[in-house]
Amino acid sequence: MQEKLKIEQEKLKREQEKLKRELKKEQEKLKREQEKLEKLKKLKREQEKLKKLKREQEKLKRDQEKLEPEPETILHVVTEDATQAGLLGRAILSNRLPFLNSTSFDSFVIKIGCSSVMLGGQSPPGSRILYLAGINYQEMDWIYSLTKITDAIKLLDCNEIKYLVNTLECTTKCIWNGDAKLNSLCNLKRVSVSGCFKLRQVFPSALLQSLVSLEHIEIDVCDSLEEIFEKEKEEDHQENEIVSLKIDHTATSPCLGNLVFIKISECHKLKNLFTPSIVKGLVHLRTLEVKLCSTLEEIISDEKAETGGSTERITFPCLYRIDLRGLDSLTCFCARRCTIEFPALELLDIKKCPKMETFGRGNQVTPNLVNRIHLDGQKRWTNNLNITLQQFFKERQIVFEQYKQQNNHSRAYAM
Repeated sequence: MQEKLKIEQEKLKREQEKLKRELKKEQEKLKREQEKLEKLKKLKREQEKLKKLKREQEKLKRDQEKLEPEPETILHVVTEDATQAGLLGRAILSNRLPFLNSTSFDSFVIKIGCSSVMLGGQSPPGSRILYLAGINYQEMDWIYSLTKITDAIKLLDCNEIKYLVNTLECTTKCIWNGDAKLNSLCNLKRVSVSGCFKLRQVFPSALLQSLVSLEHIEIDVCDSLEEIFEKEKEEDHQENEIVSLKIDHTATSPCLGNLVFIKISECHKLKNLFTPSIVKGLVHLRTLEVKLCSTLEEIISDEKAETGGSTERITFPCLYRIDLRGLDSLTCFCARRCTIEFPALELLDIKKCPKMETFGRGNQVTPNLVNRIHLDGQKRWTNNLNITLQQFFKERQIVFEQYKQQNNHSRAYAM
């Protein structure tokens, strides 16, 4: 009897120990849940603080905009005929320009164009903007005078313009006549060009040193555009007796040093955007968007192959976001075998670039890009930018081959 009681006691003891272990587990689990809940509460508080801060920033921005009145339209010439608009603009400005030059305006807008082209839209506070819409190039020889007093130029549907600024080789169908090397656009901050179907070039190399204030470039639907920044030629220097050897303007001057935003879309003759020497000047570029440029093969050209120069390292110190979309011919960001550094890059979105097998031929340094790359809408990352793209490209090729085989089988079955 005692032995039976002893067995029951041991059994009861084991049950108690088991219950204690289970209770301890539940207590530990509850503790973890409580810690997790506390973290979530803390995170929620932080999010509320961020939202509050964002609201305060938006309020401050609105208050600042209230303090800075929208630019006053001091000249608005709109007619049904583009030639007439140009003639009227010339006639009025011949009387008004001395007044504009001698008077201190914090902001203003000058709008010249034909009524069939939209000249509306809000103007940023504190801007001195020149809008031109649907103007024939023959009536634009007076425009350069305006660029001295404006900091933003917007061109819309000026279909006859081939060169935004003329050079030694381009003496017709441009906005600013005269030797481009004597032109100064040091006050220019924003350039926006849309629907100028014959435009071939935006900035000649001789003018780059003047673009010390340029912050924003936006170009779209320019079907004939071949280059944004002209590639400098050695013979240009020899002809003008500047130097006997090729000089890299962007490496020796602060030009383009304030440029923060570039957006290019639907320009179907562009092969590339920059040379490595141009990139040297883009020290504050934060956003680069390139979309629907069907012939674009690379973002940075292989300048070494063209000029015999050498660049072992390319750096974008402030570039935070890159958006590449609908680029049917793009093979890579840079075909040159060199190291490209992106110390500030955090967002990379690549979509519908079917030939982009790798990001670059050399090493890509992207310390802040972890888990922030999107390829055709999918978040991908394998600890290396080139490997990530190469792996995605291979997977896409496999899916394409499988789809192709399925189609072939379906056709064979149908027959």
